[in-house]
Amino acid sequence: MAVPCTTTNLIMGTYKLCLNGVDLGATDGAVTVSQSNEYNEIYTGQSTSMITKARTRQNVSVSATMLSLSLDKLRVYYGVKEGLTGEGLAVSADQGCSFPEEHTLTITGPGLGCGVRNIHFPRVIITPDSIDYEIDPTTHSKVEVEFTALPSCNGLIFSIFDGTSIISDIGATAESHTTEAVACETTSVVDTNGTTAAP
Repeated sequence: MAVPCTTTNLIMGTYKLCLNGVDLGATDGAVTVSQSNEYNEIYTGQSTSMITKARTRQNVSVSATMLSLSLDKLRVYYGVKEGLTGEGLAVSADQGCSFPEEHTLTITGPGLGCGVRNIHFPRVIITPDSIDYEIDPTTHSKVEVEFTALPSCNGLIFSIFDGTSIISDIGATAESHTTEAVACETTSVVDTNGTTAAP
């Protein structure tokens, strides 16, 4: 049996989450991209064996535990409209709109050969079944967040792209797509003391 003697195709390293081009900051542990599928079994009158399966549902989600809990980020996690771009000294959660606000999400992380790999979602909504703001005297405060990916108008749900760009749109064929540079900036927000601080 041959023993692998190269790390060329191994991927390991740190990552960051970028929501609407804004770095969401520190996380606890891994970020997980999940895809779930449901199928119907297809049979015909000419065989007692299943001939294929047809996919009837497909759902893609991203989950992470956030440690960077500045007010602008908390507003987004609690579903406050335009919370990430607004300044303020508080988070006020209310019943809000039935339809969550849509965002773009990019995971920028390690790629092949110590390179960069981006996973880009052109449409996501924040959809945790529950939001638990955990305060523990022995460790960091944290909030678990789940993003649900939605298809864009042309059907693109997400793309994985090696390099410093992302695939932002696809054309009529799988080979036809538009790329753009990754945008992930750290912005300044006003904290509870009225001073400017990085999130």
